[in-house]
Amino acid sequence: LSDVWQGVALQMAHQFDRTRTECVRVSNLKAISETESLMVMYDEGEQLRQDSVKLFRLPASEKMILSSKCFLTTSDFKIEYRRKRARLILLNDHLVLDFAIFGPSITKNSILIRLEQLIEVYDSYDPSQPARHEPIARHEGTLGALSFCFKLHRQEDRATEVIELKLSFTTAETCLELREHLHEMCVRADELRIKQCERPLLDPCIARVIDTCGFLHKLKLGQELTVARIHDSLFLVKRGGVTLTLDKLVYKVMRQGNSFGETNFVKGEACAQFTVHADTNDTQIIELGRSVVRKCCQDSPQLGTYFWFILCKVLDATYLEAMESTFPGTWSILTHRGKRLALQSLDLEHGDAEQDNELEVEEREIS
Repeated sequence: LSDVWQGVALQMAHQFDRTRTECVRVSNLKAISETESLMVMYDEGEQLRQDSVKLFRLPASEKMILSSKCFLTTSDFKIEYRRKRARLILLNDHLVLDFAIFGPSITKNSILIRLEQLIEVYDSYDPSQPARHEPIARHEGTLGALSFCFKLHRQEDRATEVIELKLSFTTAETCLELREHLHEMCVRADELRIKQCERPLLDPCIARVIDTCGFLHKLKLGQELTVARIHDSLFLVKRGGVTLTLDKLVYKVMRQGNSFGETNFVKGEACAQFTVHADTNDTQIIELGRSVVRKCCQDSPQLGTYFWFILCKVLDATYLEAMESTFPGTWSILTHRGKRLALQSLDLEHGDAEQDNELEVEEREIS
């Protein structure tokens, strides 16, 4: 059975390699034609996206959603109720607050907010205070005006301080559009936190393999993990984070609990395509050598079966994540899988009611 799951993992590794190559190619595309590519090159939104990617070393696949000027009020300011003008830039998985609101470029004192920092979005309308603007919509029973608030963690760690930001806009349409996008990002942030709590490679059985075969690497900020380019090993981020770059462009950012090198480990091939650099001064990486792990799995077939099964789950999740980030939309594999699971749960809950409705329809047709 261990050999069966190892074979499945090998097929999935080849499939993910082809998908990753296509994802890198698509992320480098600007538009379909040369005319559109020229227009995109001088588009202000594209300039903001490129500046954000370069300044904060974000993945090259990061896409621009929209940007808008606003007034920002936050508990971080020393003067209470002080307002500061800012430009809010929405990307796929990040927010950027730029305090230089003019021009197509962002400044170095801009603030980056990652997806995992977001908590919730809610209306800032206070019924006890006189409204300055005419209420234009209702959100969950609360009147919405030209502003809203959202909470976030100061850092990615959920144990850090929670701060509140209030954003005010000049038009109601912009306010509602940004609010909806931020609400969707908060929902995705909750899903991401759930996934981080269910990391397959932190399973107790896998911990036995790590204790037996693991080798610890300690890195400083900016230091390269050279063994990642010459060893066919599986790497786990125990502490801190690392950045995977391809041709000086960021491909992916790995945080604590994430893994990389799965396809090289399964196929037994060293990959010099990506370079890995530490993002913090206390980064710790666990290396699982392929030959050592295979020997451990041969000595314990039951443990080997479970290890390769968990690795298949990791490859499947990574493949779906790459497809969703590169090809978003209602037709993506991940969206269809989520909808199918949701429909199955609804069928289980409301199966009896649907059967009763079908019987009533048939009786009416017969009568």
